[in-house]
Amino acid sequence: MQFFEDGYLPTINTTFSFFGGHAETVEPGWRWPTEHHPAFEIMYIMDGAQRTVTESAEKIIKAGEMMIIPIGMEHTNYCWGNESMTFLPCISTLTTRQSNICW
Repeated sequence: MQFFEDGYLPTINTTFSFFGGHAETVEPGWRWPTEHHPAFEIMYIMDGAQRTVTESAEKIIKAGEMMIIPIGMEHTNYCWGNESMTFLPCISTLTTRQSNICW
């Protein structure tokens, strides 16, 4: 993409809506069944570590880190390691009718 090669990014003005956010603490060995969403999922790890597996990748995220899971991507989440994990998942939609990308 040309704008990356030129060393700058576009300014993106848009609106995000978050829903379903809740903090939860789980014990070692916890696993959430494979799922996908009709919106982005934002996963923030507050304490411990999480392993997320998709059809094409595997990622470990630790306390203070976050991941954005794309719309429709199947994923499975696990508590990683020998400690409990506290995480904050949110589903987010991008309100495109108010989006404005400036180059």
